[in-house]
Amino acid sequence: MTFRFKSCLAAALIMLSVLLAIHALSAEQIPAVQLQPHDFKAAGMSCLNCHQSIGVREAGRLVKPVGRICADCHSLLGPSHPVDIVPSFQLPPGFPLDEQKRMTCSTCHDIHKGYIDLATGSKTMYLRRSEKKKDFCLLCHKI
Repeated sequence: MTFRFKSCLAAALIMLSVLLAIHALSAEQIPAVQLQPHDFKAAGMSCLNCHQSIGVREAGRLVKPVGRICADCHSLLGPSHPVDIVPSFQLPPGFPLDEQKRMTCSTCHDIHKGYIDLATGSKTMYLRRSEKKKDFCLLCHKI
């Protein structure tokens, strides 16, 4: 074997080792926030951090109002839709209100939905519909 061949072979083996090491990283070794911001299990949480019992997704079965649950991690101040308000018009189907008929964070967002749309590869922002930005707002707010 020539020196040049040995050098190329060594470089190829190093490159292969690096690629195999990257591929071998499991989801547990990558920070949860890079995979999905609401990866609660990776953050050491369980369903019972939000729900009174496991397997229940109805709004009345939460440990506290949904806005307070969201506020544990998210600021509710800033460029966000107002919450805890009764809408002055009928919302489209699929946008749930709380028991008092008020809008909450979960009116527009479903945190049990996947963070990445598998069909498009884009972030869902946990929105209940696929429309983004202004198009999402226009589902309810007609011009």
